[in-house]
Amino acid sequence: MKIAEETSDNMMKEDAKVSFGMANASMKWNEHITGILKEIEGNKVSMENAELADEMKEHDQEAEDEDN
Repeated sequence: MKIAEETSDNMMKEDAKVSFGMANASMKWNEHITGILKEIEGNKVSMENAELADEMKEHDQEAEDEDN
Protein backbone atom coordinates (compact mmCIF):
# COMPACT_ATOMS: atom_id res chain seq x y z
CA MET A 1 0.00 0.00 0.00
CA LYS A 2 2.90 2.30 0.74
CA ILE A 3 4.26 1.84 -2.78
CA ALA A 4 0.84 2.65 -4.20
CA GLU A 5 0.74 5.87 -2.18
CA GLU A 6 4.27 6.84 -3.24
CA THR A 7 3.50 6.23 -6.92
CA SER A 8 0.00 7.73 -6.65
CA ASP A 9 -1.46 4.52 -8.10
CA ASN A 10 -5.04 4.68 -6.86
CA MET A 11 -6.03 1.32 -8.36
CA MET A 12 -3.18 -0.47 -6.57
CA LYS A 13 -4.05 1.38 -3.36
CA GLU A 14 -7.68 0.24 -3.54
CA ASP A 15 -6.57 -3.34 -4.29
CA ALA A 16 -4.26 -3.24 -1.26
CA LYS A 17 -7.09 -1.97 0.95
CA VAL A 18 -9.38 -4.77 -0.24
CA SER A 19 -6.68 -7.40 0.32
CA PHE A 20 -5.99 -6.06 3.80
CA GLY A 21 -9.71 -6.04 4.61
CA MET A 22 -10.16 -9.60 3.38
CA ALA A 23 -7.18 -10.81 5.42
CA ASN A 24 -8.51 -9.03 8.51
CA ALA A 25 -11.99 -10.52 8.04
CA SER A 26 -10.49 -13.97 7.58
CA MET A 27 -8.53 -13.70 10.84
CA LYS A 28 -11.60 -12.52 12.76
CA TRP A 29 -13.73 -15.33 11.30
CA ASN A 30 -11.05 -17.87 12.29
CA GLU A 31 -11.00 -16.51 15.85
CA HIS A 32 -14.80 -16.67 15.99
CA ILE A 33 -14.95 -20.27 14.79
CA THR A 34 -12.12 -21.30 17.11
CA GLY A 35 -14.02 -19.79 20.05
CA ILE A 36 -17.18 -21.69 19.13
CA LEU A 37 -15.29 -24.98 18.80
CA LYS A 38 -13.55 -24.47 22.15
CA GLU A 39 -16.91 -23.81 23.80
CA ILE A 40 -18.40 -26.93 22.24
CA GLU A 41 -15.41 -29.01 23.36
CA GLY A 42 -15.66 -27.55 26.87
CA ASN A 43 -19.36 -28.43 27.06
CA LYS A 44 -18.62 -31.94 25.80
CA VAL A 45 -15.97 -32.46 28.48
CA SER A 46 -18.34 -31.10 31.15
CA MET A 47 -21.08 -33.48 30.03
CA GLU A 48 -18.68 -36.43 30.02
CA ASN A 49 -17.51 -35.53 33.53
CA ALA A 50 -21.10 -35.25 34.74
CA GLU A 51 -21.94 -38.66 33.24
CA LEU A 52 -18.88 -40.18 34.91
CA ALA A 53 -19.88 -38.67 38.25
CA ASP A 54 -23.42 -40.08 37.85
CA GLU A 55 -22.01 -43.52 37.07
CA MET A 56 -19.80 -43.37 40.15
CA LYS A 57 -22.78 -42.38 42.33
CA GLU A 58 -24.82 -45.26 40.90
CA HIS A 59 -21.96 -47.67 41.55
CA ASP A 60 -21.59 -46.43 45.13
CA GLN A 61 -25.36 -46.71 45.67
CA GLU A 62 -25.38 -50.27 44.29
CA ALA A 63 -22.48 -51.21 46.56
CA GLU A 64 -24.25 -49.68 49.56
CA ASP A 65 -27.47 -51.54 48.68
CA GLU A 66 -25.56 -54.83 48.45
CA ASP A 67 -24.03 -54.21 51.88
CA ASN A 68 -27.48 -53.76 53.41
